Amino acid sequence: MTSVRSVAMGALLACTIVQAHAFDLGNGYSVLADATVGSDYRIKGISQTSNKPGAQALAVLSSPYGLYAGAYLANVEFKGSNASYEYDYLAGAMIPLVMGFMANVGYIDINYSGAKYYNFNGWYGELIGYGAKIGFQYAPASMSSFHQSSMYSYAEYSHSLLLEFVGKLHFGYVDYKDDVFWDRDMHARQGYREWEVKVSRNLVGVEFGVSYVDNDLTKFECASYSGDGSVCSSAFIFTAKKKF
Repeated sequence: MTSVRSVAMGALLACTIVQAHAFDLGNGYSVLADATVGSDYRIKGISQTSNKPGAQALAVLSSPYGLYAGAYLANVEFKGSNASYEYDYLAGAMIPLVMGFMANVGYIDINYSGAKYYNFNGWYGELIGYGAKIGFQYAPASMSSFHQSSMYSYAEYSHSLLLEFVGKLHFGYVDYKDDVFWDRDMHARQGYREWEVKVSRNLVGVEFGVSYVDNDLTKFECASYSGDGSVCSSAFIFTAKKKF
């Protein structure tokens, strides 16, 4: 599942950058940080912890010019791999546009302990405004340890609900440009669709959330690529996030 993991991370971190709290360092500089624990660690419908609990942390230094740089850390577990944690580096820019919209563009370097052959780099971009966002991440073959290009595109919308709850709808498509998912009849395809419905609420300074995540991969297709058909199954995921 190397490309599945990598192609999604830029978008995930970009989302966190927009939403996180900040420590003011003066002169327009600040540090944004948060930590999350969950019943599973899913990236675009795919478990990164073999359907087990996970923890993630993010820290980002932002500047008064819209530029930022940061680091991300998470525990992982993949069948047939020695990888135990993921550590990423990113740099980008938040660019104000017209009519209240904002662009977020950047570069991300994704690494895995004990499994360097999973390492991946890519570029990402988002258009954000009025609770909605559309985005992409592209990773060319020249920036991949396994020499495979990939494109991830997505759209999502968040809106306030009753009793201070927040709802989010997300839909994405991952495209590997090669036939990598095989079914029982030996028919192959290059990509898959994934979606998420989430409800969250802040209580005592912690954001608690529950998500339903799913995709259109069959168990056989999932196993043909990852070696474990269960990591693509639909699931309810419970999370708690603390912003510092």
